[in-house]
Amino acid sequence: MKYNVHELNSIVNGNLLNDHLFPYEVSDLFFDTRRGNYGPAALFLAIDGQNADGHQYIQNAYQHLGTRNFLISKAINIETYSDANFILVPSVVEALQLLAIHHRNRYPLKTIGITGSNGKTIVKEWIHQLCESSFSVIRSPGSYNSQIGVPLSVLKTDLHHNLGLFEAGISGSGEMVYLEKIIQPQIGIFTNIGEAHSAGFQDRLEKIKEKLKLFENCSKIIYCLDHEEIHHELTDHQANLITWSTSSSEATYQVRFEGSAITINQHTYKIPFQDLISLTNATFAIITALELGIKNPPTGELKALKMRLEMKQGINNCFLINDSYTSDLDALSSALQVLQQQQKRHKNTLILSQIEESNLSPAVINSRLIELIKRHQIDRLITVGNQLQHIEFKGEANHFENTEELLQNMDNLSFSNENILIKGARRFNLERVFNRLSIKVHQTILEIDLEAMRHNLMVYRSLLKPETKLMVVLKASGYGSGSKELGRFLAYQRVDYIAVAYVDEGIELRKAGIDTPIMVMNPEESGFESMVKFKLEPEIYSLEQLHNFTTYVDQKAFPVHLKIETGMHRLGFAEADHEALVQFLRAQNLLKVATIFTHLVGSDDPELDLFSHEQVERFSEAYKNICKAIGYQPDRHILNSSGISRFQLYQFEMVRLGIGLHGLTSDQNLDRRLLKVQTLKTKIAQIKEVGKGESVGYNRMHRVATPLNIGTINIGYADGLPRNAGNENYAVLVNDKAAKILGNVCMDMCMIDLTNIDCKIGDEVIIFGKEWPIENLAKACSTIPYEILTRISTRVHRIFSRE
Repeated sequence: MKYNVHELNSIVNGNLLNDHLFPYEVSDLFFDTRRGNYGPAALFLAIDGQNADGHQYIQNAYQHLGTRNFLISKAINIETYSDANFILVPSVVEALQLLAIHHRNRYPLKTIGITGSNGKTIVKEWIHQLCESSFSVIRSPGSYNSQIGVPLSVLKTDLHHNLGLFEAGISGSGEMVYLEKIIQPQIGIFTNIGEAHSAGFQDRLEKIKEKLKLFENCSKIIYCLDHEEIHHELTDHQANLITWSTSSSEATYQVRFEGSAITINQHTYKIPFQDLISLTNATFAIITALELGIKNPPTGELKALKMRLEMKQGINNCFLINDSYTSDLDALSSALQVLQQQQKRHKNTLILSQIEESNLSPAVINSRLIELIKRHQIDRLITVGNQLQHIEFKGEANHFENTEELLQNMDNLSFSNENILIKGARRFNLERVFNRLSIKVHQTILEIDLEAMRHNLMVYRSLLKPETKLMVVLKASGYGSGSKELGRFLAYQRVDYIAVAYVDEGIELRKAGIDTPIMVMNPEESGFESMVKFKLEPEIYSLEQLHNFTTYVDQKAFPVHLKIETGMHRLGFAEADHEALVQFLRAQNLLKVATIFTHLVGSDDPELDLFSHEQVERFSEAYKNICKAIGYQPDRHILNSSGISRFQLYQFEMVRLGIGLHGLTSDQNLDRRLLKVQTLKTKIAQIKEVGKGESVGYNRMHRVATPLNIGTINIGYADGLPRNAGNENYAVLVNDKAAKILGNVCMDMCMIDLTNIDCKIGDEVIIFGKEWPIENLAKACSTIPYEILTRISTRVHRIFSRE
């Protein structure tokens, strides 16, 4: 963009305040002096907004940034600015939009306009990734989709651009008309319709109709036919309607999702993600690329955007939730719900920047903030930004003008035993606060994706009859992921039962505030008193154990779970004990049998299916006899994760889900639907060259035949990486390339071959994860994924992430 001041004044219908023009050519614009452009080639937009009046910062821009061109809407004394140009207009925002329309009309640009309630930014970025090798693309930076962001984006257009990707977001009626004039899209994309930014509309239909004004002059509109409300409003549109659907044969593109594969009209595209949201967003991007004439879009190279909740242990027994990427009331409400799910500590603290992704007035925003804060029982509020300076809050409160001021006062705020949600607009960089409050830990971390876990839970629930209950097994600290955190997550997901291996695991969950029924699978007599106290329900598998537990019960009908031996020969009542069992149960009233269950020996092995059926027959016979003797019918459960997918006939009243929740299964059909939950990763600590004839690691196990670049990484067998992964048996992932482990794995680190891999110290190394399956490591070490997960050391820090 290049305009002289006379041209600018004419385009925006302005009034030049100075008598003569200073010969500055404007090539950039800005409205925030904290991130302004230096020098006389920039135009400062003195926007009189809800949060601040830009006219107050003119002097700062002039003196400290060297700005010499100003677009203003209030008369000022220009005598103090001896060499600057001032253009006076009724509204700076409207003048900016006029300039953007003029600039857009200068270029014959193929333009795509994207709107919808969610997903606009990721769809835009993925279209760019698919098209950048075929087009010279101009696109909105980040989520610049507002009345200010859109014109600023369009003004970046230059002669070499031939494709424009612009997203358009609105918060009320009458806004989209202006954005349509600025973007002038020939192709429109409507991602979806939801509740985000709904406050400015009477109802959902008004919101749809307003968004559709972006497509007034489009020749093509791309949308999902499954959104009936959108389809209904577009039926009579003059544009060519390009539709896609996973269920309707009437759509232009027939789409099917399987794992990370998207099949569109019989052609399959693989993407690096498996969750439904990513599959949906990628479908929009792929179809758009196809409509633009790109025959083989590089879908395998799609990269994620960082927009996720991150949960982490903090200093002084604090628990941190980082959501410093979005700033709107809907996102705040969702994040506050996550905060409430956490273990109750001394207080719940909210660190909040001013809300910027809203066109609501500060008064309305503050009113809704107060309502949300009260509803979610916030004890302590720390605010950043002018907008929140006078917010009414009766609890402990601190306010700071900016993030830098907050960081300078961190030591005086005394954070201790708190759940802390850090929420704010990206420009405030509140992740710096998150990093400051985080425990400085070992660089090796295990990241647990709770959104992937929720997805897997829904997949298994889809396999169950509506009336079938679900017990989730959290043995071995949730298969190494952390039982407290997963327990709270599962309680929020309303599972019917949680099962743990030992009494102390159950007590830990109760102390974390989890009141879901808990079954203890290996109860010992030393813990019976505590089990009764904390309302933990024992698995009973022997007559001696049954007698002993009864002596600790001081209330009637305490629930117990009977384990029946059917072929595993691990724990359980053998057939010879059944008569004595029922006689004891009939003779007392302190215990009530909640469930009767058994365990299949080989539910994942088709070669053992005959024996699995025999086990079910033995169990069913035992169940019938016990029920007849005790006079009632407890719930039955026999299926584990593999059994749920392979023996749906035997769901009975309840099933037990364990390793499947983590996305691990031997069922190939189900594997395509599940998402990997855990990612174990570390960093490169050192890189060095090793010459021919040298050796690597203990006992000189790797001899160097040709010169190598090797890296030392911060993980060893004390962290849970098996020793037999060394000596080139296994490779880790470095910048999308495999790097074999050289020599023996050490206690705290190991060495990898970085020859021909472009990397540097500090780069991330994936041991296993979504793109590098744990099954490969298990196979290399002649074990199973269960063992790999449960061997990960407690010194490896767990980080929980959530969309």
